[in-house]
Amino acid sequence: NQGKRYVAQGRVLILVGHAGHPEVEGTLGQIDGPVVLVQSEQDVAALDIAPDTPVAYVTQTTLSVDDTRGIIAALERRYRNIIGPEIRD
Repeated sequence: NQGKRYVAQGRVLILVGHAGHPEVEGTLGQIDGPVVLVQSEQDVAALDIAPDTPVAYVTQTTLSVDDTRGIIAALERRYRNIIGPEIRD
């Protein structure tokens, strides 16, 4: 999956989703590397990852673009070296 590819590239994976959701739990279980879950813009602000760290994000597929837009914007403001999937509605 995309998350595994990002981690294989040496990036810290940031998973945007809801704790306890089956998709989130499955993704967390499949990734063999650094991965953190964020559920809100406040979670982004609290991340203990240096701003110059290469990071990538993926989102829980059942969340709408509107649900994730603010969180992704906060990630992009905080991290200079960030990649993520194309945003589709």
